[in-house]
Amino acid sequence: MIATDNLYAQSANNTGYTWNLQQCIAYAKQNNLQIASFRLTEQTSEQDRLLAKAAKYPNLIVAATQTLNNNNAGNYPAGTSNGSLASIYSLNSAFTLYNDNYLNNDIRQKDLQVKAAKQDILTTENDITLQIVQSYLQILLAKENVSYFNDLVKTAQSQTQQAVIKYNAGSLAKKEAVQLQAQLANDQYNLATATNNQRQATFNLKLLIQLPATTDFQIVVPDTLHTISTILPLTDVEAAALNHRPEIKSSELAKQAASFQLKKAEAGRMPVLSLNNSIASSYNNNMLKDYGQQIDKNLYERIGLMLSFPLFNNRIVKTNIAKSQIAIEQTDVDLRNRKTVLSQQVEQAYINSLNAQAQLTAAQKQLTANKESYRISLEELKLGSFTATDFLLQKNLYIQAMQAYLQAKYNALISAQVYHFYNGDPIEL
Repeated sequence: MIATDNLYAQSANNTGYTWNLQQCIAYAKQNNLQIASFRLTEQTSEQDRLLAKAAKYPNLIVAATQTLNNNNAGNYPAGTSNGSLASIYSLNSAFTLYNDNYLNNDIRQKDLQVKAAKQDILTTENDITLQIVQSYLQILLAKENVSYFNDLVKTAQSQTQQAVIKYNAGSLAKKEAVQLQAQLANDQYNLATATNNQRQATFNLKLLIQLPATTDFQIVVPDTLHTISTILPLTDVEAAALNHRPEIKSSELAKQAASFQLKKAEAGRMPVLSLNNSIASSYNNNMLKDYGQQIDKNLYERIGLMLSFPLFNNRIVKTNIAKSQIAIEQTDVDLRNRKTVLSQQVEQAYINSLNAQAQLTAAQKQLTANKESYRISLEELKLGSFTATDFLLQKNLYIQAMQAYLQAKYNALISAQVYHFYNGDPIEL
């Protein structure tokens, strides 16, 4: 873990370092503040568990008392005093022999709470992972847009230069030359917008994984993206999610822990048997014997059994039992609610995947047709058989088709990754 932390620390300060998706996720799991908060909660639960286990063993308390007495009244002559220094030393211990299994049930409850806290960490890690994947893909989409509009700007610049030459030669109307110049300005604006979107998407991911503000952050652009063409059956993914997702396990553990809280509350009706033991001695400076003799002479030991039984306790036990029963019902409601929410999320992810695949297929066909139409119009424009107005119309249709295709491609990728993530599949780009 130290080596890993050092690696990420070096990476965060290395201006020439690029981050792939898995490194972003791993760094966020180590540094994200939400995850850190849940880790602290888990540590608190662990301390409660250790305290519950320690309660099964006897305690040992050392006590020492020093008392100074001074008396100027009574039968003593005026101006004289009678003072004494007394010391008492003791070792005391107590041990619970029987309390209707309260301590064991407390340990079991705390064990379950620690396990539930660990599942809460995993739940938060899953949420952060999906957010990182979406942010990472948003950057890739923005980068593709920047590259695409950059090519359009270069093409538009060349067309504008040719238009100026033709206009000066008298072979092109001023209206068409101005239209091409306006299109160049529009392409440059779109490029600036795409660049801004890339910058904002990069900032969002950097913020999500808790990188310092001064870090120069760049991501790795994969040569190819891992596409998922097969959409798993909804019933299979829903069953898998309900079986392995940590938010469900956390609720199940909370319900079990609540049942042990009820057993602890019911133990309040039963007697408690405890063993008490103490060893003590004392010293007084008014005694004739010296310190060592007094300590030895005054040494005494005591051992005893104490049985306590609650006859009347102002309804405390009855109230605790009732509240524990309510807590069990509440955890059952929470569990059923989480299962319902998870099932809805899985079904929504399934619908999103179907819709995204359909949109991608349609966008591909639209792009293919408009790209060919744009290519033909570009050639005809060069030959002078196509007006600038008609060409720009085809170009705008091509731009819209490309934009729709890029958006559909990344929507399909994100939707498929999210849906299969519910199935327990790893994230792959």
